[in-house]
Amino acid sequence: MKRVEQASSCWRKAYDQNGLIGLTDTRKTSSGRPLQRELTMTEMVERQAARIEL
Repeated sequence: MKRVEQASSCWRKAYDQNGLIGLTDTRKTSSGRPLQRELTMTEMVERQAARIEL
């Protein structure tokens, strides 16, 4: 029950500070790391060589 109360408190605080935008789920959009980084030319060649070898 304590977890429910704490979650409710966090949601209320987020709503009071930012309105409906504060309640949006941002776990996927702002995880802090990019979904895919750009590879250097040598990394691309190494990956292709490993794929061909496999």
